[in-house]
Amino acid sequence: MRKSLAITALFLASAVSATAGAQETAVYGGARDQLTLILPVTASVSGHCGFANAGSPAADVDVGDIAAGFSHTLPFTLSCNSPVRLAVQSRNGALRAPDVPPAGYGASLDYMITVHAVGSRGVSVSASCAASALTSAATTACALRGPASSTQGLSLPDISLKEPGSYLQLSAPPASGPTPLMASSDYADSLVLTLSPSS
Repeated sequence: MRKSLAITALFLASAVSATAGAQETAVYGGARDQLTLILPVTASVSGHCGFANAGSPAADVDVGDIAAGFSHTLPFTLSCNSPVRLAVQSRNGALRAPDVPPAGYGASLDYMITVHAVGSRGVSVSASCAASALTSAATTACALRGPASSTQGLSLPDISLKEPGSYLQLSAPPASGPTPLMASSDYADSLVLTLSPSS
């Protein structure tokens, strides 16, 4: 019963080009020999956002026996020099077994995904959504649904320069209800966490 997590960091930024202008004043045949050069100088810092450590969060997660319930917290560290949005996409919208279950059994379990992000100036944000609300075809509103863009996803209105405390959490209570889960060691989903500059 595995859950695999793929991580992609996206950051789009437009660089401001440096400009320079000059004004010259020279005095000839007069009291002094002088040349004044006024040179306005401008610069920019390119936007950068990503994960501070390779392999963070973990790319492969085994949540164990999903019928018994689970809660796994996967820490990650951001390295973002501007405000950022974070969003998640789920391939299956649940942990699913590949086989068709026999009559009276189920082969999928919806679960909760929580993203908590910490900024460098004391700002932190969190949001939770069911995996079923994070597919491209989902119709349920969810603050975490990806892919992230300048206007879509959980907004962290702060820079985050290697601050500890950010995490992705996967959880589900013990399975209950009239339809028990089919036995399988191949329940799986794939998550993609994307980052984008915030507007």
